[in-house]
Amino acid sequence: MHPNSPSALQGAEGSRTRTSSAGFGLLEVLMSVSVLAVALLGHLSVSWSANQLATQQRLRSQGLRHAEQFIERLRADDDWPTLLARIDAKLIEAATPTTSPLAQRLQDGRLCFPVTDYYGSFHDPMGADHFAVLIDVPGTRAMDGAPLELRESAVEPRYSLPSDLNGDGVVDTDVRNYDYIALPIIVYFRYREPGHPEVELEVHTWLRGQR
Repeated sequence: MHPNSPSALQGAEGSRTRTSSAGFGLLEVLMSVSVLAVALLGHLSVSWSANQLATQQRLRSQGLRHAEQFIERLRADDDWPTLLARIDAKLIEAATPTTSPLAQRLQDGRLCFPVTDYYGSFHDPMGADHFAVLIDVPGTRAMDGAPLELRESAVEPRYSLPSDLNGDGVVDTDVRNYDYIALPIIVYFRYREPGHPEVELEVHTWLRGQR
């Protein structure tokens, strides 16, 4: 058959049409697979993000529950001068440099400690490796290493000071380390579970009682 005959030309044209159709079919398959892959990746990303958020919420809820138990222990302590001295000693230690690989630190760089460092009899439901705490109180030091001096006239908004701490109806500049009936505190908690990011909680509260 002559290459330029009508039959030959029709055969060649049909072959090109079949090849073109096959090419378009393969392209459509590739496009469909790509769209499916993108959709699948998007679904996995959303699922992973939702799972991470749920985990963070669970860890935060557990941390808050343990924090509430510890704060209730603080409120039940009626030996406030000893408690204040213990808090002060841990604050000094919290700012002391250390190279210990076991040390836990807050986001501000200070050390935090097992709850049993404050109360040896306190039952830590998470164990010393999972739950750490630092209690912060207002006050100034006359010199490095000197005890904190608690003054109700101090201007420290994060502790709601100035405030009447000894209940005499007057806000003065006297040191109130031994006659206060209200003590503003901030309790920092560091909570972690193996394989999960650490959660840091900051709880502002007051200790109140009759002295």
